[in-house]
Parts: sequence; structure tokens; C-alpha cells
Amino acid sequence: MVKIPRENSTDFNPLWVGNTIYFLSDRNGLVSLFAYDTATRKVSEALKSEGFDFKSASAGPDAIIIEQFGSLHLYDLNTHQSKTVNIRVAGDFAQVRPGFVKVEPKRIHAFNLSPTGTRALMEAWGEIFTVPTDKGDIRNVTHSPAVADRDPAWSPDGKWIAYFSDEPGEYELQLRQQNGLGQVRHIKLGQSPSFYYAPVWSPDSKKIAYSDKRLNLWYVDVATGASKLVDTDYYEGPQFNQNWAPDSKWVAYAKQLPSHLHAVYVYSVEQGKIYQVTDGMSDALYPVFDKNGKYLYFTASTDLGLAESAGWDMSSDNHLVTRSAYIVVLAKDLPSPLAPESDEEKVKEEIKAAEKEKSKDKNKSKDKDAKSDASRMPIRPPMATKTRKRTKTAKTRIRTKIKTIKAKTKIATNRLWCG
Repeated sequence: MVKIPRENSTDFNPLWVGNTIYFLSDRNGLVSLFAYDTATRKVSEALKSEGFDFKSASAGPDAIIIEQFGSLHLYDLNTHQSKTVNIRVAGDFAQVRPGFVKVEPKRIHAFNLSPTGTRALMEAWGEIFTVPTDKGDIRNVTHSPAVADRDPAWSPDGKWIAYFSDEPGEYELQLRQQNGLGQVRHIKLGQSPSFYYAPVWSPDSKKIAYSDKRLNLWYVDVATGASKLVDTDYYEGPQFNQNWAPDSKWVAYAKQLPSHLHAVYVYSVEQGKIYQVTDGMSDALYPVFDKNGKYLYFTASTDLGLAESAGWDMSSDNHLVTRSAYIVVLAKDLPSPLAPESDEEKVKEEIKAAEKEKSKDKNKSKDKDAKSDASRMPIRPPMATKTRKRTKTAKTRIRTKIKTIKAKTKIATNRLWCG
């Protein structure tokens, strides 16, 4: 009996092939395949384990089969190379057998609509389907068994359907024509590998905003396939709810603050800058631009902090959280749609200006006439003035006398009727 030399290691599963004894050992760290030459009495590492220990081994005429992490590897004794053995076995359980299943409503996820509402877009059983609203057949766009296709989104121009797929092994963004024909376009995403969520097309169908498991918000340029990091959230469970402006130049989203409340932000694609919209004194979520890009709507709660505290804080009050809708005016010269209204008579500024100018002209004319009259006033001699005063006095006396006669006549008439 020959003892294979060892030092502080675990050796097991010996295999005698010709003049060599193969065995599994952890003497170099991970459990790997070693060989002992009976002629030279030397030990060498035949096949190094990568990642996980070798669990067992079995020898054949010209190869050794090795088990590692649920897979089998074949080690060739002549070439000293190994390869993975691909095995596909149909299971005895109904859940893992190939077959047909109905797409029930409870299996439908990520429901969406085409730009005109002609067809509906949805995910079910890892496949992407489009369904007509009236006429036509249900269409399986992906036809990808053993692949998980997630979160479909229809481009605003109606041409493309975007979705996440793990077809290559890790999730990526795939673009496919809306009719399911043609080649699939593969786009690698930021900080892969990761899980990705909520693809949102820009209105011009040139960019897609999305988020990932690493708390990041991105957008990818569809033409170049390049991803740009927009922002990163503070805590787990982000609720970005990203929304594009109608001109595709701004992205609105919500992000958590150190206080665990959310604030609304906007990101400029052209400038690459972030602007905080809300003050952080409320929990603001779900920002949405209006169709003209003039206003930004969102919901906010001022009583969330009382109901939800961080961790296992027992001082929180488990009451009903309320939210209200708010609006932000995005330009200084735009009126608020919620400003108080009052019916008032409006006068055009042009009319006011014309009337003011006309009034000035009249005043100037009067002043001019007055000055002209003053310059033409005759100068009478003292005798003529004295005569004028006498004539006026005589006229006054005659008027007084006439009034007295009329009064007496009226009195006499009244007496006659009374008699």
C-alpha cells in the first residue's frame, strides 16, 4: 500500500486509471481534481475548480465525469481539457413539463396600449402579446420559451415595442417591430448585470427612461444604445415614476430625501442638470407633464410622516394617509389655472391711449384759444364802461317790475275761483 502525500487537507473519491490515481482534494483551497503518478510518486493538480467545489467524480475508459454546482463536466484524459455536458431532461412533474397554458387575467402584467389604442400590449408567462380592441387575432410578439420577457412599452410613433429580456443570460433591453417580424435589436444597459424596470419612451421615440435594482434612474439613446445616468435614490424601494415632457427635453421624477419623504425633480437632457421642484416638506409623488408642457402635476401628502416611520419605530401612528393633487406653473408669464376668477369689464389699452391723446389735444386747443382771445380783447374808454353799467341796472329794474305784476295777477285769479 502506497500513501499519497498530504498536508492538512481532505482527500477523497480516489479513481485508479492506468498508472495514475485521480482524487478530489481541497489542499489548494477549493476542492479540485488531483493526480498521483505511481511511477514518480508525485502529486499534481489535474483540473482546478473555478467558483465552487467539485462534489464527486467517476472514471470512464478515457474521461472522468465531475459534478460541480448541479452541472456535469467531462475531463478528457488524453487532452487534459474539460467541457460542460449539456443535459435536458423532461421532469416527471406536471409543473415542469412542456405544454400549453391559458393566459388568464391573473397572469397578465404590465398592461399598456398602442399610441392610437388600436391594440393592447401586455406581458404574460414571460411572453409579450398584443391584443386587438375589435378585429383580428391575439399576437405573440416574442415566442421565447425558457426566457423571461418583462415590462413591454410601445413607442409613440407606433413602430417599436421595447421590453427587458434575460435571453442572453442577463437582462438587457430589446427592441422589436410591433408586428413581431424582423430582427430583434439588443441594447446593453447601464451597470449590468442588474434588474431593470419601467421603460418609458420619450414623445419623439428617440429615448427610453428606465430604472434598475441599484436605485438608479437612466435614459438610453435608442439610436446609439448609450445609457446616461440621471439620478440615484437614497434608499431601497425607489418610486421614480419618470415622465417625459412633450418636447422630450425634460424628465420629471420623484426621489427620496434623507427624511424618507419624496420630492419632485426635473432633469434637463440638454444641460445634464437636476432641479428640485418641491421643497421636501411633503411626500410628493407621480409627477406628470400636461400635453402642452406648460404645467407639472403631482400628488403630495402632508400626513405620511405620522403614519410611516423608518424601521421599527413604535411612535408612528397607523392612520389613513391622504394625498392631494397639486400643479406647478413652469413659466413666469403663464397664469395659474387655479387663480381666482372675476367678471370684469376690460378696456383695450389702445383705446385708453387714444382717448388720453385726444384729451391732451383738446386741452392744448382750449389753452391756445384762451390766449388768442386775451390778445384780441378791446380796450374801452372809461365813459363807455360807465354807460354800459347804467344800461344793465335799468334792465334789472324792468325785470323785477314784470315779476311783481305777474304775481298780483295770479293772486287775483285765485280769489275769483274761490268766490
